[in-house]
Amino acid sequence: MVVNCFGKQAMRFFLSKIIFLLVLICDVSAITVETLDEQVNSSKQTALRLRINNETGKNLYDINVRFFVQKGRNELLVVEGYDLGGARARLDSLRENIWVLTISVDTLPPGIYPYESGICLGIHDVNWQERDKSLDPSYIASSIFVNNSKVEVNVDGNHLPDAVPVTLVSGTNMLIDEGDPIPFAWHRVPNAEKYRLRVFTTDTQLVYQKETYENRESVALGAGDYLWQVEAKNSGTGYSGAGAGGLLNYLTIDYFGSVVVRDSMSHNIRSVSGHKDTPMLVVGWGEYADLREWDRPHLGRTFLDEIEDYSCWAIAIKNLNQLYEGNLSLDEIIWRVKSNGDSVNAFRFLLNAEASYEESKIGLKYALDSLAPYENISYKEEPLTFDKVKDFLAQNQEILIKMTWPNTTSGHIMLIDSYYITDDGNFVRCVNVDNLGNNGVFLADSLFKAIGWYIIIDKPESVRNMSPLLGVENNEGTIEWTDSDNDGITDFDEIYRFRTNPNLDDSDSDRVKDKDEIHSYTILEKGSLDLRGSYVGMNIDLTQMRFIAGVQREYMADVDGDGKRAELDPDSDNDGILDGDDPEPYKVNVFKDSMDINELPKDVVLYVRKQLNVNDGTACESNLNRYCMYASEGTDSEYGMIMGARVAPVNLYARNKILIRSNDNTFAVNYYGSSDLTTVRPDGKATIERHFDDDEWPWKLDIKAPSFDEGDSVLVVQRGDTCFLRDNLHLKKLKVESGGVVYLPTGKVYVGDLQLDSGGKVGFENQARNTILYVKRRIIWRSKFIYKANGQFSYEPVAAKFKLIYSGVDRVFFDVNWFGSIIAPNAEIVLGQTHEKKFFGQFFADKITVHQYTQLKNIPFEFDRERVEYVFSENKQKNNGGKI
Repeated sequence: MVVNCFGKQAMRFFLSKIIFLLVLICDVSAITVETLDEQVNSSKQTALRLRINNETGKNLYDINVRFFVQKGRNELLVVEGYDLGGARARLDSLRENIWVLTISVDTLPPGIYPYESGICLGIHDVNWQERDKSLDPSYIASSIFVNNSKVEVNVDGNHLPDAVPVTLVSGTNMLIDEGDPIPFAWHRVPNAEKYRLRVFTTDTQLVYQKETYENRESVALGAGDYLWQVEAKNSGTGYSGAGAGGLLNYLTIDYFGSVVVRDSMSHNIRSVSGHKDTPMLVVGWGEYADLREWDRPHLGRTFLDEIEDYSCWAIAIKNLNQLYEGNLSLDEIIWRVKSNGDSVNAFRFLLNAEASYEESKIGLKYALDSLAPYENISYKEEPLTFDKVKDFLAQNQEILIKMTWPNTTSGHIMLIDSYYITDDGNFVRCVNVDNLGNNGVFLADSLFKAIGWYIIIDKPESVRNMSPLLGVENNEGTIEWTDSDNDGITDFDEIYRFRTNPNLDDSDSDRVKDKDEIHSYTILEKGSLDLRGSYVGMNIDLTQMRFIAGVQREYMADVDGDGKRAELDPDSDNDGILDGDDPEPYKVNVFKDSMDINELPKDVVLYVRKQLNVNDGTACESNLNRYCMYASEGTDSEYGMIMGARVAPVNLYARNKILIRSNDNTFAVNYYGSSDLTTVRPDGKATIERHFDDDEWPWKLDIKAPSFDEGDSVLVVQRGDTCFLRDNLHLKKLKVESGGVVYLPTGKVYVGDLQLDSGGKVGFENQARNTILYVKRRIIWRSKFIYKANGQFSYEPVAAKFKLIYSGVDRVFFDVNWFGSIIAPNAEIVLGQTHEKKFFGQFFADKITVHQYTQLKNIPFEFDRERVEYVFSENKQKNNGGKI
């Protein structure tokens, strides 16, 4: 449904209005959302009740219900959760005057969720000012539950969000010469593989549509008023549909010939594009290095690769360097900033070209050879005005701006080099509106509203030129690249990036030339899309697939972990054979050392006997300076592991198939057993698979659940009580009620039933010594951790010294931030189901489920006393000086 439309004259006064085409993004016959307002007649609050009816007959996962709210210019909206029923709610700015309330449900069971009365939320201005809630696009004025088709429902990520404009934000008014195309450009959407640009008239008549792998398109449009949108998709999703998520962008186009220019000034800055402009090697393109022409400039291309696409800041800096008669390359600027000039990091170049303000400032100082502070000026604190632009340009100063918008962490940096005073308004020209070097003339007032900050640049006394180690300009004005040993690597790369010898083509004397060696491990790195998967038979031109560009981290450059890159390591896999004589120089066995039979391997953070489920957005960090490892011995289920979307990259070890849902990250998978084992990826993205015989499984664990005498004592720690337990204590039951505090001793405690209620607290007598807690039958753990000495809790030392060993078979939910190892050989453990998402330690169980956005950190248990065996041995009680 179109909520509102405006003609051209009206649009000039209502440029911030947005067209909403509200659709339900799921099977409406299977899921419905009902809402009511308990305070229909109130002008100060929407007392929203919302319930979801799941008629599929099965559990659904990762549900997001989006309720759209209009925000007035001076309003600051807040949401109060009166009864969320286990869901989560957040309020985010979608655009300047539109906010979205997102209600998230991890698991939606069949029937009405959460119950008949529904979730209850209050939406109001922070100062309780009156507001017209009837303008909220998702609002229905009803005091009883009614079906609400004005909300958006996403189930398990079945479509991607629309792309956000780079410069042509909603409300843009442009001046063009008749016949010039409009440079549409948009920010890439995570996980997107293809885009659909659609342009409409203001009465929503489609005038242009194109699918593209790129994130920009030049379109010939005449003068007039338009609406435009970019939808995103990948192999597992469809397009959202026009206006899904509530947004089309306004655009007004006028011809220069139709306006009268009364006054103007221009510095005529010539812009470069974001293309790679030197032969510096891009090892971050992985297996697609050759396809992406990793070793040569890309000047003259009509498109940008994904990794080149975030270089607007560097383009602006090079444009300034060029304006002041320098010839510094774009590649040098990016590498110098990303490496900060003193870090040898070959991989970092063009891996992530997006830069922070501080990085941009480093680039400005370097390229302009200046000690100027280049402090940015906040637009909110000191707005940029048209009169200021006139004054700055008149004083021969340049204006660098960064545009920022809600709903994206990215912005766009460009230069303002001209102004035009016309009878229809004041306009400014922006240099490089799309990273291809195109310029645009915009109505100043509409442009300025999107500025986050700006920097005023004075002409420097001198600027830097290209390093002679990279290239030298000849008499014809072209660059001759410097390569002393003619091995295809510039001296700049050899000296500053790879630390090879610029006068030798085989620096490590392993009988493999430097460039061949760099190339050989580079192409072994798997990219973010497996072209041999879901796209087979689709007749796709590989050279057009921009989104396959690159990998997130190197694996093959130093497979043996000795700190030497392959081009400097004569034996890259440390197998005693020179790389030139080794048929597999990058295959390494990282498990040479045998594991103790009853000790968890230090590298593995999650280890299961049967099945591991890791849900969307889970992150994992290892203290061992490598990727985390997950291991599953299970062969009974269809999959040994199921990995959700947007999971951090890890190394996986399994004896059964693995399912990996939509994910940008490359995974290294090690299969043990049948050679038919394979990774199932509905998104068609890449994995690095290795196959081994079953008897090569790297760990021999025989962890058994201990049996022990729990005794007859029951201890209840009530509200206001604090109890210090003694070493070797045996309890039939330990209960800590809300408001109670228990301190665990250095040593061991044995409990039959453990119940730690919400609001209780658990501390440690000495966090620097081992504490092991044994539980036989039942665990309820909802109490948070504390530390006795000063109320402060140091996470990592406790995680390394505390261990819970559970003998029972019941599923256990750990509903707090957790610090320590968990051993549960016969049970399923569930981590991160609530908003408490930190789990530091190691985790071994029959099954493990890790909920969305949990933060794992691998901290192995450290013994400080006698060796602990999980097979229980009899313990003697001793006197502990009055402790319980």
